[in-house]
Amino acid sequence: MSAHVPTSVDPVFLTELLKAGGENLKKCYQCATCSTVCTLTPDHRPFPRKEMLWASWGQRERLLGDPDIWLCHQCGDCSVYCPRGADPAETLAAIREVSIRHYAVPSFLGRLVAEPRFLPLALAIPVVFILAVLALAGTLTLPKSEIVRLADFFPHAWLNGSFSLVFLATCGFALLGASRFWRDLQRNWPVPGTPRGLFESLLPVVNEIITHDRFSKCTAHDHRYLAHLGVFWGFICLLLATVVAILVILLGGDYPMPLYHPGKLLGNVGMVLLLSGGYVLLKERLSTAGKTSRSTYQDLLFLSILLTVTVTGGLVQVTRMANSQSAYYLYFIHLVAVFYLLMYLPYSKFAHVLYRTLALFHARRTGRL
Repeated sequence: MSAHVPTSVDPVFLTELLKAGGENLKKCYQCATCSTVCTLTPDHRPFPRKEMLWASWGQRERLLGDPDIWLCHQCGDCSVYCPRGADPAETLAAIREVSIRHYAVPSFLGRLVAEPRFLPLALAIPVVFILAVLALAGTLTLPKSEIVRLADFFPHAWLNGSFSLVFLATCGFALLGASRFWRDLQRNWPVPGTPRGLFESLLPVVNEIITHDRFSKCTAHDHRYLAHLGVFWGFICLLLATVVAILVILLGGDYPMPLYHPGKLLGNVGMVLLLSGGYVLLKERLSTAGKTSRSTYQDLLFLSILLTVTVTGGLVQVTRMANSQSAYYLYFIHLVAVFYLLMYLPYSKFAHVLYRTLALFHARRTGRL
């Protein structure tokens, strides 16, 4: 049983949901088809029927602390079978987007990423930051050497130091938001008298994350499973390759790493995986073939930035090997996109990794899954 939660109607919250993509939720007449066809919902108090009811009444307190909105993978099964076109999948996606903004610390960064009118400012911050670091490093002008060395443009010490500080600050803000979310989870769904053990709850969550096992059960858009898996593992490979590169630099090894170096091979494999999966997802997001493939500003922005990081990273590698001065310009664009991902991690679609992991862990801990 969930704890007592205030059930007051919040018209402002309802308006936020409608603007975020839940404009069809008022068509819902509570037939429960969505909960019946969903292959991911728990048997006890299934979703998304109750979420559609709470959303239509603007019950902010119930929804912000509801773990079930994060157990949904927006596969669209419920929307395909909905007899009224109420689009439950889009409504739950809207609730997640509003939730990310609610838990954002500081809150203004959540708005900065969520609203299209702020995109120029959101992009300007990384540009100004990188230019400032280059000015401090004394390398604001492009190197005049005939040999392209990226470290001559952005020295490794300045690059690793500045980006590490930003990443640590971002992690701190993410943890603050996560702690607020966790308190709401415990308020709405308190752990029973005898909860499952830590590892008994955690290990299935880890398995779910690395295999996307629950995602594979979706049927309406089953191709999303492989595409999403490709993006996930592609990003992990690129992240590990970056860590290897940093270690090579710190240990005084040969850098740039040769193409046959394990770290370089891992990065190129990750690039292929991410580009393949990202292309499929972006193509679908841009498609107007069906209502369950509708896209939001957040979806398109996140995929665009992620693909920009990957494409520019690959082009930097090629142009540097070709000893082309264009490598410096591409490297700058690449770093701006990387900085964007790092700085706005808790406020973009990346936040799903954090909140969904906590929701899955809580669901395992409380016996919901």
